[in-house]
Amino acid sequence: MANKDLNASCSICPGKCIWNSHFNNPYRFELYQEDETRTSEEMKKRYEKARNDGKTALNLAELLKKDFEKTQMTVYGMIGNARKAIERLEQIALKPNPLSLLIILN
Repeated sequence: MANKDLNASCSICPGKCIWNSHFNNPYRFELYQEDETRTSEEMKKRYEKARNDGKTALNLAELLKKDFEKTQMTVYGMIGNARKAIERLEQIALKPNPLSLLIILN
Protein backbone atom coordinates (compact mmCIF):
# COMPACT_ATOMS: atom_id res chain seq x y z
CA MET A 1 0.00 0.00 0.00
CA ALA A 2 1.34 3.41 -0.87
CA ASN A 3 1.95 6.16 1.67
CA LYS A 4 -0.91 8.10 0.12
CA ASP A 5 -3.32 5.24 0.90
CA LEU A 6 -2.13 4.96 4.53
CA ASN A 7 -3.17 8.56 5.25
CA ALA A 8 -6.54 8.22 3.54
CA SER A 9 -9.72 8.98 5.44
CA CYS A 10 -13.15 7.44 5.21
CA SER A 11 -15.39 9.09 2.64
CA ILE A 12 -18.65 7.71 4.09
CA CYS A 13 -18.77 8.43 7.84
CA PRO A 14 -19.32 11.96 9.17
CA GLY A 15 -16.19 11.88 11.36
CA LYS A 16 -13.83 11.25 8.41
CA CYS A 17 -12.05 8.51 10.37
CA ILE A 18 -8.84 6.83 9.26
CA TRP A 19 -9.65 4.27 6.59
CA ASN A 20 -8.79 1.21 8.71
CA SER A 21 -10.82 2.14 11.80
CA HIS A 22 -14.05 0.56 10.53
CA PHE A 23 -13.63 -0.60 6.97
CA ASN A 24 -14.49 -4.24 7.79
CA ASN A 25 -17.59 -3.54 9.84
CA PRO A 26 -20.87 -5.09 8.67
CA TYR A 27 -22.65 -1.73 8.70
CA ARG A 28 -22.30 1.65 7.09
CA PHE A 29 -23.27 5.17 8.04
CA GLU A 30 -26.12 6.90 6.32
CA LEU A 31 -26.92 10.50 7.08
CA TYR A 32 -30.46 11.74 6.80
CA GLN A 33 -32.50 14.63 8.08
CA GLU A 34 -35.85 14.15 9.73
CA ASP A 35 -38.35 16.96 10.10
CA GLU A 36 -40.73 16.96 13.04
CA THR A 37 -43.65 19.29 13.49
CA ARG A 38 -44.96 20.11 16.94
CA THR A 39 -47.90 22.22 17.89
CA SER A 40 -47.83 24.62 20.78
CA GLU A 41 -50.60 22.57 22.42
CA GLU A 42 -48.40 19.43 22.41
CA MET A 43 -45.50 21.39 23.86
CA LYS A 44 -47.78 22.84 26.55
CA LYS A 45 -49.00 19.34 27.49
CA ARG A 46 -45.41 18.09 27.79
CA TYR A 47 -44.52 21.11 29.93
CA GLU A 48 -47.51 20.62 32.23
CA LYS A 49 -46.78 16.91 32.58
CA ALA A 50 -43.15 17.59 33.54
CA ARG A 51 -44.26 20.28 35.98
CA ASN A 52 -46.80 17.97 37.62
CA ASP A 53 -44.25 15.16 37.86
CA GLY A 54 -42.04 17.51 39.87
CA LYS A 55 -44.93 18.16 42.24
CA THR A 56 -45.52 14.45 42.71
CA ALA A 57 -41.87 14.06 43.68
CA LEU A 58 -42.35 16.75 46.33
CA ASN A 59 -45.55 15.06 47.51
CA LEU A 60 -43.70 11.75 47.73
CA ALA A 61 -40.97 13.34 49.85
CA GLU A 62 -43.61 14.84 52.13
CA LEU A 63 -45.39 11.49 52.49
CA LEU A 64 -42.11 9.76 53.30
CA LYS A 65 -41.34 12.36 55.96
CA LYS A 66 -44.76 11.88 57.58
CA ASP A 67 -44.33 8.09 57.47
CA PHE A 68 -40.90 8.43 59.10
CA GLU A 69 -42.29 10.62 61.89
CA LYS A 70 -45.12 8.14 62.51
CA THR A 71 -42.66 5.24 62.67
CA GLN A 72 -40.40 7.23 64.97
CA MET A 73 -43.27 7.87 67.40
CA THR A 74 -44.16 4.15 67.32
CA VAL A 75 -40.56 3.24 68.19
CA TYR A 76 -40.51 5.77 71.04
CA GLY A 77 -43.71 4.21 72.40
CA MET A 78 -42.22 0.72 72.20
CA ILE A 79 -39.09 1.88 74.03
CA GLY A 80 -41.26 3.35 76.79
CA ASN A 81 -43.22 0.09 77.08
CA ALA A 82 -39.99 -1.91 77.27
CA ARG A 83 -38.66 0.38 80.02
CA LYS A 84 -41.87 -0.06 82.04
CA ALA A 85 -41.71 -3.84 81.60
CA ILE A 86 -38.10 -3.92 82.82
CA GLU A 87 -39.02 -1.83 85.87
CA ARG A 88 -41.90 -4.18 86.66
CA LEU A 89 -39.67 -7.26 86.32
CA GLU A 90 -37.15 -5.70 88.71
CA GLN A 91 -39.92 -5.06 91.24
CA ILE A 92 -41.08 -8.66 90.95
CA ALA A 93 -37.53 -9.97 91.38
CA LEU A 94 -37.03 -7.78 94.48
CA LYS A 95 -33.49 -7.03 93.46
CA PRO A 96 -33.40 -3.88 91.39
CA ASN A 97 -30.46 -3.16 89.18
CA PRO A 98 -28.74 0.02 90.46
CA LEU A 99 -27.61 0.95 86.95
CA SER A 100 -31.12 0.90 85.54
CA LEU A 101 -32.07 3.76 87.85
CA LEU A 102 -29.23 5.84 86.40
CA ILE A 103 -30.31 4.98 82.87
CA ILE A 104 -33.88 6.04 83.62
CA LEU A 105 -32.73 9.30 85.21
CA ASN A 106 -30.61 10.16 82.20
